[in-house]
Amino acid sequence: MALILQIREDNIKKQCKLASSMLKAGKIIAYPTETSYGLACLASNPQLVKKLAKIKKQPLNKPISVLVSSKKMIKENFELNETARKLIHNFFPGALTLICKKKKGKIKGLKQEKIAFRISSNEFAFLLTKFCGEPITATSANIHGNKDNYDSVKLIELFANKIDCICDAGKIPEIKPSTIYDCKEKKILREGNITKKQIEKVLK
Repeated sequence: MALILQIREDNIKKQCKLASSMLKAGKIIAYPTETSYGLACLASNPQLVKKLAKIKKQPLNKPISVLVSSKKMIKENFELNETARKLIHNFFPGALTLICKKKKGKIKGLKQEKIAFRISSNEFAFLLTKFCGEPITATSANIHGNKDNYDSVKLIELFANKIDCICDAGKIPEIKPSTIYDCKEKKILREGNITKKQIEKVLK
């Protein structure tokens, strides 16, 4: 049975430290982001990523995105071109996910050469990544092919017997998923609240 951590404005830091210690110990948790609930494990661990995909009933070849906590962490893990640098400067943290090539030997849990990443503007998700000190997975807390999850009651029903910890922030606002932009191909793969027009303005 998953440990349920109640998340309130006055205990975010404390609960983040506990949740991050579980992640660093090889556990899988559910947590709130600025868009929907997500499932996290250390993205550097192939066994954990495989277990996470199994829990979600997701094909192993489907890409999984990650959260990072700083520009330093981004530079340590990704190869950045000028497009990526401009978009990071203008939109991070926030609901923009960038796709870049990972550096050799980094983020070993994810097999794909190019990985989607963002810095979350949600306080809990941001601190969780910061306290972990390395990228964590940011895949939606749902069963593959189903809708994103915004309600902790449904989250507990789905995953209480499948994962190690659920960070319960109640019902969170239903916000569009982040915009996804491929920095090498220079194109939007999914448009969210950050629009094509806003991106083009920055890249002029």
